[in-house]
Amino acid sequence: LWAQLIRNVLFFLGRGDHSAFYSPEMPSFDPVTIALFWLGLPLMIVRANRFPEMVVLVWLGLGVLLGGVITSDSPNVPRLIVIVPAVCVTGGVFVQKIANAIVPWGKRIARWGVVVPGAAIAGATFSLNASDYFVRYPQVYPAPYHTRIAEAVAAGAQTDRFFLMGLPLLYAGHGSIRLIARG
Repeated sequence: LWAQLIRNVLFFLGRGDHSAFYSPEMPSFDPVTIALFWLGLPLMIVRANRFPEMVVLVWLGLGVLLGGVITSDSPNVPRLIVIVPAVCVTGGVFVQKIANAIVPWGKRIARWGVVVPGAAIAGATFSLNASDYFVRYPQVYPAPYHTRIAEAVAAGAQTDRFFLMGLPLLYAGHGSIRLIARG
């Protein structure tokens, strides 16, 4: 149990998925989300007696316990996906705390004091996630077989006729095959 708990804590420190589904080289969360999560978590623990904080902490705790600690191949993103909103809410608690600290400085300063850092955080998060999903992830995890099948079908569609047989949703009905090799 201790080893499983450690593996799941590392999931929140930038480690990847250890199941056979995703690549363990890719972090589960970007650095901004990880930082906001760890900065917001103590704020939520301190106020755990309040209902909103308690709900998110129970959500995180049960999600990690039932979706990670007591499962095999932990951490496993398909099982832990249920806690991702709670991670974002926890990070949002820290952002809200900072925004609340800025508001007493006056409305004009407060507005810009919240909008500019908020836009910077959103921009950094978007940039990091776009880079991970569209640059790093394809290098670490090459195109899945269904995408390669679709590209081969699309490349030969002008000269050849293809019949793709197999499980409907796994092969012919898969989204990338229906999009890339339309018809």
